[in-house]
Amino acid sequence: MEARSRIGLSSQGEANQQIPRTHTFFFYGTLLDADLRRALCGPAADGWDLVPAELPGHRRGRSPGRTYPYLLPAPESRVPGLVADGLSPEAAAILTLYEGRGYRVAAVVPDTSAGPRPCWVFLPRRTVVAPLPWTLEGWREAHKAAALKRLRAWRSGVSDGDIARAAAPWRERPPWPEGEWPCGPRQSMRAKVD
Repeated sequence: MEARSRIGLSSQGEANQQIPRTHTFFFYGTLLDADLRRALCGPAADGWDLVPAELPGHRRGRSPGRTYPYLLPAPESRVPGLVADGLSPEAAAILTLYEGRGYRVAAVVPDTSAGPRPCWVFLPRRTVVAPLPWTLEGWREAHKAAALKRLRAWRSGVSDGDIARAAAPWRERPPWPEGEWPCGPRQSMRAKVD
């Protein structure tokens, strides 16, 4: 029954009249990589509407010993990234599980060519020291292959029940931000990617 409702059918096989809820995110780090998005969310990731964007008032930084960036306040800086629109509650749940308890979901408003766009973003819960630079190209060269291998192993251990539990809050959330709320119940995949 759950799978049927995901594709827009009721338990009796009739078409639902509801429009499926989707969500909008700002990606600034490893989620900029199409292969990583696909490894996390499958072919559905190829259907997201991706728009280049810049987030003012922030910078990317990496902590020693980490391969991924953090988004940090920096009044005079701008972070290039992507606005990703069309994520299902299940896709948002997978991202929540991937980021883990060390992150919180927050509201940001990056600039796109069409103007400002409210989005969700994952930010660290604690203050981080991230003095090192991070680039997508550098990550792809040095860490992508190993990260994808670990990610696929982690993803194979995430059950449909894990996703359903993590998706429940996303079904109640607005498609774009109206505040913040905590990440999911499962241990972060980040510990496995490093």
